[in-house]
Amino acid sequence: MALASELRDLRDRAGRPSYREIERLIARQGRDHAMGRSTIQEKLSGKSSASLVQVLSLVEALAEHARRVEIPLTPLEVDKSVWRERYMKSIKTGKPDAPATVTTESSIDSTPWNIEPLRQAQMYDLIEVIESSRTLPVASWLPQVIKGILLAGMSCFDFLKRAARENPQQVLQIVVALHYTFPPEERDRWDPPPRPWDVTDHNRTVGVYLAQAARVHGAIASPAIVAGMHRAGLGTLIETYLNGVAKVHPAPNIARAVAHLRFTTLPNEADQLLEYVGTGRQFEEVIRIAQYFTDHEQPTDRTKILKGAGKDWHRFKNIARLIQENEIEDVFLKELIWGIPYGEHLEFAEKMGDGNEELAERIRRAADEPPF
Repeated sequence: MALASELRDLRDRAGRPSYREIERLIARQGRDHAMGRSTIQEKLSGKSSASLVQVLSLVEALAEHARRVEIPLTPLEVDKSVWRERYMKSIKTGKPDAPATVTTESSIDSTPWNIEPLRQAQMYDLIEVIESSRTLPVASWLPQVIKGILLAGMSCFDFLKRAARENPQQVLQIVVALHYTFPPEERDRWDPPPRPWDVTDHNRTVGVYLAQAARVHGAIASPAIVAGMHRAGLGTLIETYLNGVAKVHPAPNIARAVAHLRFTTLPNEADQLLEYVGTGRQFEEVIRIAQYFTDHEQPTDRTKILKGAGKDWHRFKNIARLIQENEIEDVFLKELIWGIPYGEHLEFAEKMGDGNEELAERIRRAADEPPF
């Protein structure tokens, strides 16, 4: 059965929501996954190929509608791993509603490349590269164009942002191509590690691209991207990608990405993602996301977020203050204290000498209490 036909069947079993309703439910998943009604109609009718991200977004929207109208669907009917397998099978079998190959015209949308700045700069050689490569994998020509743009002192952000909307397989190809075109600077082993905000060609190409890919694919395709980077020998870039997911996605998307990573037997990366929420989000957002996991009966994941937030003194102080001022349940503060690095409890307690002696004493006691 063709993939579009299977999606139409699921729509029927879910209560046949209108295209408008499907559009609204998909929009709730995040603006980077938004699909217009005409696009939804085309994908369900099979008039145009649906990407994996679009298929999973449609399945999630239909499952949500079924829950709202109390239509029982079995877990298997909306299992994303099952739909992922169907998508891959549709590609291999060359069904008309699936792209024949993932290397041509495989972006999530058909947004054109913005070549007007290049035209204004009379960089016709780069325009020729882009226009003559429309049927080629983006990874085969993008680094050359990016290099020319950087040599001209221009920003390559628009091109990296557009390239992030390719499907996960192409995203991996682009990451590899950019990484080897703009390798990290070689450093002496005694030099401090590079910081994410250091202005290097690697950071402003690979780093920016991974941040944009995290925005687009973080909620649904993180296992494919993380596993792919491991296989490509680019494990050092996974931290950058997971940080990108942690810093921009709402709590439901974070929970979804964590569940997908664990399902794909990538538990360490799932835990890393939760820790990066604690170390990278705004203070109020850390508490808000931790509360989401509490409300959804996932206290272990909440613990990982708060322990991550407790590693840095400045974050610890501000988040502890918010917990106390808003009278949030004490377990939040307890788990925040658990995150204080071993051997630094007395230092943290001393820095609390601003009238919060009760918390300072609690930190001192925690130095001798598990977990260590």
